[in-house]
Amino acid sequence: MQKVIKALVALWKIFAGAVFCQFFPTSILVVGWSYRAMQRRALRIWQAHSPLAQAELDTLSRSDALFRRHAEWPNWFVQPRGLRTAPAKGVAARVRRWSRTVSASLGQNIRMGLLGILNTSVAMALPAVLWELGWYAGWDNSFNKGYEQYYVGIAVSWIGILMFLAVMLYLPMAQARQAVTGDWRAFYHLRTVWAVTRNAPLRAVLLAAAYSLVSLPIAITLSVPLFIENIVPGTAAMSDSEFIQFLNRYYFRLSIYGFLAYVFVRWIAAGSYARTLVELIHTGRLKREDLAGAERHALAVLHLDAAGEASKLHPAIAATLALSRPVWRAAVLGAAVLVWFTFVAQIYVREFLVYHTVRGFLNQPLVQLPWFRYVPRSLVQAARAEERRAANFAESPKNAR
Repeated sequence: MQKVIKALVALWKIFAGAVFCQFFPTSILVVGWSYRAMQRRALRIWQAHSPLAQAELDTLSRSDALFRRHAEWPNWFVQPRGLRTAPAKGVAARVRRWSRTVSASLGQNIRMGLLGILNTSVAMALPAVLWELGWYAGWDNSFNKGYEQYYVGIAVSWIGILMFLAVMLYLPMAQARQAVTGDWRAFYHLRTVWAVTRNAPLRAVLLAAAYSLVSLPIAITLSVPLFIENIVPGTAAMSDSEFIQFLNRYYFRLSIYGFLAYVFVRWIAAGSYARTLVELIHTGRLKREDLAGAERHALAVLHLDAAGEASKLHPAIAATLALSRPVWRAAVLGAAVLVWFTFVAQIYVREFLVYHTVRGFLNQPLVQLPWFRYVPRSLVQAARAEERRAANFAESPKNAR
């Protein structure tokens, strides 16, 4: 019975996440929820690496507020059961306890979501704006036959692409660090974040590959409306209102997949960050002073914040590793850049087939806001006009007779 309840709770969280991915304001909740899930993922990995006995870990999970908060996957609204206080005495105290219980997770999701998307927007703003400007300049040149200025759109777009590729070597680990520490300022700890990325180049390649692979169905789904009349013939005879209902169902299915994909890539990023951080602490390449927020507390209580004994290598081997390691890292990180380029290529092909005004380049739903409902505003306005005409016709005296 317990497994059935857990399965129903999981389905509810997925369904709620898909609904929230339909709208701009509620997609912020998904960002915050995913950050809390990332923190939980890191704690689980660190517990598995801790030298503490299982009995001590069980005691820690029950006694420490940070670990009790993540005993289960995050909630959307209510406070986790492990953090709820005993029933209060008095009406006012009970009301306060009840309001705190039913809205605690909602408040955390909003706060962490706003801080998360703010930092991500700082990193993504310039590349996204350059993409949009380059796209506009390219089409403007095509329509106005400005052949002498053909290079403007291309140059601006390539500058934006190169900036994006550089940003994406940093951004996923910065998001993971902000989520795991619970501190928005940790996003800007450049030395620590870059140390995690630089010392785990294979993980950077795998993370880039995960983003590119899971984004492909999204790119295909967003391109299908161009051919929708051939795929679903009945859509050609639909009114604007009926077609909007069809698109609402279509994009809700995309939101289910999009929510799972959004959480999946962050689950991988959090795991990569947590494992690499412990390795760097153990080898002495990062110190206790480099830790922040919740990660500092968690690694301290799990006895994972102390450097281990450095392994002694033959001088010739040590020298060879010292010389080859930078080349190896540069080569693998270069491979990660190439994989990220396949992610960018999907964006440009998708927007070439079906251009989503402004939003198509300014918001990438797997990187920024997980907002997956792309019903055109012009169609919504046409449907409203259609409904008004139908209402006026129904109320007209001639029709009444």
